[in-house]
Amino acid sequence: MVTIAAESLSVELGGVRVVAGVTTTLAAGALIGVIGPNGAGKSTLARALLGLVRGEGAVMLDGRPIAGMAPAALARSIAYLPQGQTVHWPLSVERVVALGRLPHLAPFSRLTPADQAAIDAAMARVDVTDLRHRDATTLSGGERARVLLARALAQRASALVVDEPLAALDPRHRIEVAALLRAEADAGTLVIVTEWNAFRALDLARLKATMAAPVLVDLRNVYAPAEVERHGFAYSGIGIA
Repeated sequence: MVTIAAESLSVELGGVRVVAGVTTTLAAGALIGVIGPNGAGKSTLARALLGLVRGEGAVMLDGRPIAGMAPAALARSIAYLPQGQTVHWPLSVERVVALGRLPHLAPFSRLTPADQAAIDAAMARVDVTDLRHRDATTLSGGERARVLLARALAQRASALVVDEPLAALDPRHRIEVAALLRAEADAGTLVIVTEWNAFRALDLARLKATMAAPVLVDLRNVYAPAEVERHGFAYSGIGIA
């Protein structure tokens, strides 16, 4: 069971403090939303919690400073999917998803039956099994987003950090991916997602003019399928009503 703890975490970019004094403890089984308007520092806070952005303060993973961890060990504990990733090489979808198993493999070793099972299960969960032999560079934006999410799921890490996971998806897959992330949390994974459209579902639109920093909130109820459909925040890209 994983815990990520931040103590007085602050980050400056270009002389501007975009994360200011965040102190929090995020535990296994939580579905945490890092929400805020565009430019508020949501992605920066998520990356800082992973030790990918240097700043002031401390971030601990299960009581250990995250800054001193080897990349492979960190990847076995935390799977991270940035926003807007692409695929630059003509790999099959299955091979792209298989990259999620690299933190578990010794150098030059082959995939084991357990690795293949993790790959197959991840593709099935995001509905890309029928794309397994497709060249990943030929996928649509929504298909690519689901394939890259499958790669993150294939890591089978204790924590999953996903930047704007619903942004490129069609309505059906937005509901399904929201439900998947909620199910991951229900199964004990610590799930952290950046999400600006959740403002609408959380009735925080009244704060949009004054909120200059990201806020951590519980998204478990917001990501329930009925709530996604009822609020419609996952359907549109028009922002806050």
